[in-house]
Parts: sequence; C-alpha cells; structure tokens
Amino acid sequence: MKASINLHIHTIHSDGKKTVAEIIDGLKVAGVEFFSITDHDEVCGNIEAAELARKHGLNYCNGIELSCCFDGEAGFDNTDPCHILGFGIDIDKMQIERKRIKKERDDRLRNRSIPKVAEGIDIIAKCGGVAVWAHPFEIIRTIAPRSYRKEDVPRHTVAEIAKYMSAYGLNGIEAYYQSYTKSQIEFLEILADEYNFLRSCGTDYHGRNNDQLCFHVKEVEPIVTIASRLFHEPSIELSGGRTTEGVVKIADTVRRPHKDTSDYANEVLTFLRGNNFSYCPEFLGIDESGRNTYTYIDGFVPDDIGNTTIEQLCTFMKIVREFHDRSTIFLNSTDKVLCHNDLSPCNTIFLNKEPVAIIDWDDVSVGERWQDLVYIIWLWINIGSHKRDEIDVIRQMKKALFSYGADEHTKTDFADKLIWRMDKALAETPITGRHYAKIKDWVEFSKLWVIENKMNIKNNIG
Repeated sequence: MKASINLHIHTIHSDGKKTVAEIIDGLKVAGVEFFSITDHDEVCGNIEAAELARKHGLNYCNGIELSCCFDGEAGFDNTDPCHILGFGIDIDKMQIERKRIKKERDDRLRNRSIPKVAEGIDIIAKCGGVAVWAHPFEIIRTIAPRSYRKEDVPRHTVAEIAKYMSAYGLNGIEAYYQSYTKSQIEFLEILADEYNFLRSCGTDYHGRNNDQLCFHVKEVEPIVTIASRLFHEPSIELSGGRTTEGVVKIADTVRRPHKDTSDYANEVLTFLRGNNFSYCPEFLGIDESGRNTYTYIDGFVPDDIGNTTIEQLCTFMKIVREFHDRSTIFLNSTDKVLCHNDLSPCNTIFLNKEPVAIIDWDDVSVGERWQDLVYIIWLWINIGSHKRDEIDVIRQMKKALFSYGADEHTKTDFADKLIWRMDKALAETPITGRHYAKIKDWVEFSKLWVIENKMNIKNNIG
C-alpha cells in the first residue's frame, strides 16, 4: 500500500513560485492525501490553505520552516544555516514568537533575526507544534538574495547533529525527501529508530520545473504515525440553531467554551451516556485550549422556531420522557428530575426530519418535569404566533402531553405554569440586548394568548 504525502511545500509567501490556490489544485490532481504549507519563517499562507483543504476534502496541518543557525554543533557555527520544520503550530503564537525573535536579535547574529537550533525547536514546542529537521543531508546556504547553494553533509555529521538535536527535544526527521537515494533513506530510518524520531516526508516543493508535488511512500506506517500526531482538522464554526459564540466543529468533535456550569453538565452527560441515553452528545474531556469537547452528532439544527410538526413534537416528547426518567436515577429521587431548561427546537438535532439528539446542556439543573414541558409546549407549538388557531393549539398541547405520559400533577394549572415560564424567559433576557424589544413583544403576546384561553386550557388539560 502506498500513501501520497507532502509535508514540505513553499508558496509565493516565501520563495515558492505558486500561490496557495495553485498548490491546492496541483495536490488534487496528484492525489496527495496529507500536506502542509511550510514557507520560510512565514505562516500567512496557512489560513488560506486550511480553508481550501477543507473545501476540497484534503488533510492539512499548519506548518512553517524556521531558519535557524548552528551554535558549534558538529563544528558548525552561527553562519551555518539549519532548517527546522514546525507542524501543527498555533499561528497566532508563532507570529508573536517571530516578532519577539526579530526584536531581540536585530543587533546580534550580524543583524540576522534567526534563532539558534535549540531555540528554534523550543519555539515550535511553545507554539504547540512538532519540530522536524528538514533535509538532514543538505545545508542550503544563501549566497545572494533569492539565490541558494546546496552543500552535502556526510553521514557521520548527520548522526552527530541528530544526537545534539535529540537532546534539544527534536521530534522528527525528514527521512523521505525527493532527492535522497535509497541508501540515504535507510540510514535516516535507522537514525529515526535510534532516537525515536517521527519520520516525515516532503519534496521541498518550490514550483520549479523539476520539483515534485507528490511523494509516494511505500511504507505507510511511519507516515500514518506522524499524520496522526500532526494533522488537526480546521475549526468549522457551527451554524444553525442559536449558536453559543465560540462553538466549533473539529473533525468529529464539537468544542464549546467552558462555563461555570459546565462541570455539572458534563457529569450529567457522562451519566446519561453511561445509562444508555443516546440522545445527547458524549463528553470527551477538556482540550488543550480549555474547551469542553463532545462527540459531533450529524444532522440539522433549526435557526428559529415555528417550523416543526406535531409529529416531530410527539417524538421529541418521548425522548424528553426518557431523559427525565433516567435523571431520577442520577438524583436518586422520585419527585425531582433534571431539567434541561432550554429544550427549544434550536437545541435539537434533526436527521431525516426526525429529532435525534438534544444539545447545549450548560443550564441543566434540578427541577420538576413540568418546567421543561411548558417550555417545550410554548416553543414547539409556537403559542406566540399570530397565525395559530386556539382550538388547534390546545389539541396539539394535549397530544404532546399524552406522548410524554404527563401525570395530573404536571397538567394541573398548566396555564399558570406556562405564564411562569414566559415570565422567567423574559427576566433572563438582557435588557440591553439588541433583540430584547422583539422578544418582549413575543413573550407578552404569548402570555396574552394563554390568559385569554386560560379556561379552555384548564378544561382540556388541567
């Protein structure tokens, strides 16, 4: 089995001849599975590359090729260049590091703002990346602006430098490179095994006539190993629903900002999933950015109410009943349940037009069944709509409560409970919010409808 990889590509953002878009087009034609843009000391091409990779279904990780210099290792001094590839780096952090280095070193190293090898490896680590020694058999010297000369490095020197770099925290070595002989690759594979280096693969593509954009590797396993550690799918801001700011999808997970209530919500989700309640995401832990990580559930989330059917509501009511019943075990209670407190269609995932999951659990708390049910009835039937007929609305209310299996305690004084929930919703809406006036009008109309139909609700429901 072969894998097509290229983790060493340059664009016009450094000394390459092609744009990011042109590179992506070429990669698609070449059938490359994994790639990284690694411009010299520059990261601005990464954002565009990540966006285009996502659009075209390619696997991508952020990259850079840091220009470093030696500090006496194997007889090389600070006039001798060494290139360190950084994969999976945080772009913003790398920009800050580059500015810091330039400021600190403008008066040193003959006015060249480049770090020494050990510092370069450390910079990549600070930016959350993996440091890989580029083209170990070659030192590429700059002899004039945009003019370079390659010099070969003997094997014993490569081995000596690798020992130094391992002590500095180097993570990998570019073992597969377009100009290497079979013998050189085998030597680097042995070196990688000796120091537990990851084996990277790249062609050092610059868009010149003889450059290869595609590199086929027969032994897939080393590349799979490095890919699994390096490749981070780009964040996709989730749309649909009334999305909490900062919620993103990464690969098959959802990341949400951590709130004061998140720990309790995560405990609840862990319990529910562990007790065979499949209608909620699974909590996977806290990521490196301090965000809550959950499984991604495929489907559609409405961005407003008023578009659901009574059949969908009845299905949803059965899901909520199962949630409430499971929660009595969590609470070890017969009269109290866990309330989600925001069971809107906008917090519901639909698949094939059926509700399949409940999301946004940050407000879960102990309460009574009716507290969730009146909110569901209000939003799913859209009591506040000017277009609804009261007879039809009450018929749907009865049908939904029947689907849930609501007892007499839940149905008693149902109109008053609806009004209580409407008042609560308005009280929780920031007065300074840009939609407050609209929400206030909607809530007041909903309350007016309930008040006008209070006796009809009492006679038909309780």
